[in-house]
Amino acid sequence: MLDTNVLASGIVGLAAGASPPSEVIRRWGRREFDLVLSDHVLDELDRTLRKPYFTARISPRQLDQVLWTLGHEAEVTPITVTVFGIATHPEDDLVLAAVASAEVDFLVTGDAQLQNLGRFGGSMIVSAGRFLEILDRALDVPADENDATR
Repeated sequence: MLDTNVLASGIVGLAAGASPPSEVIRRWGRREFDLVLSDHVLDELDRTLRKPYFTARISPRQLDQVLWTLGHEAEVTPITVTVFGIATHPEDDLVLAAVASAEVDFLVTGDAQLQNLGRFGGSMIVSAGRFLEILDRALDVPADENDATR
């Protein structure tokens, strides 16, 4: 599962150049991993990408295309688990609830406070850069081959 900050940064980064979040999005596009999202994350992403910082960087057409693709190509899981008081922000408890509901292996986030949890249930909480390292090992890609994209 990718949280909103990784998705938003990655989407903007696709056009702006290489960054760990944009590389994660590219890897999903190449089907190197399955992406699971919740309606909450999709709604939060929609609100985030409509803020001036993002609208200055992506067109309304690109925004609609990205949201459509994520909504139709990712697995959208319902939140069936309640999480309260684990994260420092209530909206992050909703992300953790989605993680627990979907029983995903990873939550990829740029939020240092969530990363400090390390794990939630059976899910590892990692940065985009760390997730790329894990993907590289799983796909047996030499580390120096992807250094230019980070």
